[in-house]
Amino acid sequence: MVPEPSGVLGIFFVTGIGALVTKRKLARPADRSSRKGAG
Repeated sequence: MVPEPSGVLGIFFVTGIGALVTKRKLARPADRSSRKGAG
């Protein structure tokens, strides 16, 4: 992993990505189910 110049910046960056991923998963439960079945 690339070291972040600021701890706060790194946390904010990771939290932002986590929120986007969570929203996408919640918004597309069908995609998650189909992916699980295909996998």
